[in-house]
Amino acid sequence: MFVFRLASRPDYYNRMTIFESYMRHDGVWDAHHLNEKGELIYDFNLDKRFNLLAEGKTDVPEYRNQEALYIAMARQFEIEEAIYADGTKFKFEFPKNGIYKPLPQAYTNK
Repeated sequence: MFVFRLASRPDYYNRMTIFESYMRHDGVWDAHHLNEKGELIYDFNLDKRFNLLAEGKTDVPEYRNQEALYIAMARQFEIEEAIYADGTKFKFEFPKNGIYKPLPQAYTNK
């Protein structure tokens, strides 16, 4: 068991380094912070992949790409039955008045 831990540790560090790099590349890294209890919190409004949706800038060409990504992720979160940090279940709804419902996490399980 001890040897297995030593053998798997480099793989774990490698995967975490790659994951962190993807988060920084996607603009998701800044959307996470620790609260006063030490829990990791995701803030949809700070996610750079959805900055135009959060700000309501519909006149920018990149807006449609962000909207398509949002819809795809929202549908997947609904399939996965994702929940918010407060325990409420995520339900996908098309936006009302151009205001998008925040996603519960930065990435889907899929």
